[in-house]
Amino acid sequence: MIVDSAAMGHRRLSTDGIGFVAGAVGRVTRSTVSGNDCKEPDPDCGPDFFSETQHAGIVAGTAGTVVRDNRFVGHHIGIYAVGGSDRIGNNYITRSS
Repeated sequence: MIVDSAAMGHRRLSTDGIGFVAGAVGRVTRSTVSGNDCKEPDPDCGPDFFSETQHAGIVAGTAGTVVRDNRFVGHHIGIYAVGGSDRIGNNYITRSS
């Protein structure tokens, strides 16, 4: 459970922020997640969803994961929800491409 926290992306590496994958279930509420985008040099990273890699503030890939009341700043994708992540809402996403 992540509550009332701040998670910032690495300054030099292209990364995702918080990830719930491979059966992991979690909760992120009232937190700020920022700066998960392409860093130089990373030739495979960019805004084209079909030919490049993007990075997300949160990757929510498991049913039951909760992502509510958060602030996301500066990502390619604020929230990447797949696989039945059904409790996502009331999040503020800004400066995402």
